[in-house]
Amino acid sequence: MQAEACIFLGMGKVIQDINILKFQTKTNNCYVFDAITNNIYQVRQNDLDGISNTNFGRENGIRDLESNTPDIRKQVSKNAKTLIIEITEKCNLRCSYCVFDDESKIKERSHGKKSISLKEAKDSVSSFYERTNKEEAFIVFYGGEPLLEFEKIKDIVAHADTISNKKIKYSITTNGIPLNNEKLEFLIKNNFLITFSIDGPKTVNDKYRFKKNKKGVFEELVSKIESIKDNYPEYYSEKVLFNCVINNTEEIDLINKFFAESKIIDSKKVRFSAELSNSEEINKHISNAAVELFNETEKKEILLRPIEQSFIGNLIAKVNHRKLDKYASQGKKICVPFSNRTYIRSSGEIQFCERIQDYGVVSSTTKEDLELASKKIYSEFLSFKKEECSRCFAYNFCEFCPASFMENGKLNKTTSKIKCDGFRKDVKESIRIYIEKNETEQK
Repeated sequence: MQAEACIFLGMGKVIQDINILKFQTKTNNCYVFDAITNNIYQVRQNDLDGISNTNFGRENGIRDLESNTPDIRKQVSKNAKTLIIEITEKCNLRCSYCVFDDESKIKERSHGKKSISLKEAKDSVSSFYERTNKEEAFIVFYGGEPLLEFEKIKDIVAHADTISNKKIKYSITTNGIPLNNEKLEFLIKNNFLITFSIDGPKTVNDKYRFKKNKKGVFEELVSKIESIKDNYPEYYSEKVLFNCVINNTEEIDLINKFFAESKIIDSKKVRFSAELSNSEEINKHISNAAVELFNETEKKEILLRPIEQSFIGNLIAKVNHRKLDKYASQGKKICVPFSNRTYIRSSGEIQFCERIQDYGVVSSTTKEDLELASKKIYSEFLSFKKEECSRCFAYNFCEFCPASFMENGKLNKTTSKIKCDGFRKDVKESIRIYIEKNETEQK
């Protein structure tokens, strides 16, 4: 059996074994987290060190991943969820961190002028809808800047509504600058989920997000967002979200302050992510700050730090609402290629995700060919991660997928280790904080 590792977190102690975590909190209470069933047990201090997988009726703690393998044929052919259409490569901005910029460290296509043909788009919608359960299906319009092809979006939506009897739901990610009254009314009429990209206050946002002439877009974007909130408050509340890219650790305080104090943007509706080329340093910094925050401050202070709240707070909530016993693994999100997502590029190339560079390109959208491609990709990923995942106490909370470990279009062991080590640390901290918060509330 793998040797136990003793790790001190916060004011407490954590002992790690295969799929078991043993906690001694700062009040000297002792707990065991069983990562197979997600149960947390309070135990006597004298018993803590001796507890092993045999106490749970297991010869060892290795997880059987094969039993958790989904029915790929059914998922791909009868339960496809989301079609992402890269409607155009064109963009009206030149954001400094964009993966499509010529100077980007991420090897992707450059800013281009291609737009998907209407025929290819309609064919992909028809093929996709045939593979859904006919009740739950989503189309995401992606770019470039998708609103630059607004007329084409209208034609695609009309086609999708016709073949699905208006059962398909739509979303779009946009920089917001091409948005006008006509486009907004169309998006509202068709119940689009809109995600706007905004990176914080003007001084931060305009440093990274600007037009070809280097002019920042903060004021123009915020004006449009404010207009939607004022004129369509119910739609704004239910259907408008935001993306924020964090480019370095020095600007985190400014970004937190902006979203925490904003009268326009609810910080709970913002998805924060680290700029890809600097993500390891940024995520580590945020993780450490979040743990310190949750250990030392009151809830009202946490609300003033939306970035840290989103990184660790959401994970603590996941621990709180975890499924137990035979349902425990249902908390694990498993990516089935061409079921969870199908991505069609403006060039007509088909992949299972928009975040994998040139990996896994297929030329056919028949059910049979997509099933074969999905099985091949899933098998490759399982082989890549099986040994580690089968022993990982964080598995039931994990949302990592093949795209998470891609580097220049290939599964990368170094990237995998960095991300998994960071996630395991966050899960340990989240479980410990959850236990200690419960102790405090029970006093």
